[in-house]
Amino acid sequence: MIDGNNTANASVSGAGLHQLGGNALADRCVITNNYTGNAGASNGGAGVYLAGGLLRNSLIARNRLGSQGGAIAAVSSPYASGVRVAGGILQNCAVVGNIYRGAANTNIVGVHASSGTLLNCIIDDNTASAGLCARR
Repeated sequence: MIDGNNTANASVSGAGLHQLGGNALADRCVITNNYTGNAGASNGGAGVYLAGGLLRNSLIARNRLGSQGGAIAAVSSPYASGVRVAGGILQNCAVVGNIYRGAANTNIVGVHASSGTLLNCIIDDNTASAGLCARR
């Protein structure tokens, strides 16, 4: 279980899990209640930043992107409140109940996949004050 990480004051990608490398494997994980609000982070995912390997059979839920005040500064990086897929495989995962609070820009609620593969995933009940629910 990866729960309750707060990267509000750091420039990171993946407050819950930052996974790189073709042989990396995360299986049967619960990644919940992680928070990032730093507009300086690059290619972020409040729950997960997946750039390689395989993340499977996991729950990514109730992660939050945005500030306590309800807004995050407009940024050009592609953020996601649930999972940011920049490579690798997201398989048999549920990405649910993730929240984005901020101005409309390139931020995405749920999953943002610019590369990589999504297989048999449930993406549901992600909310935003502005933004999109999923983007490929």
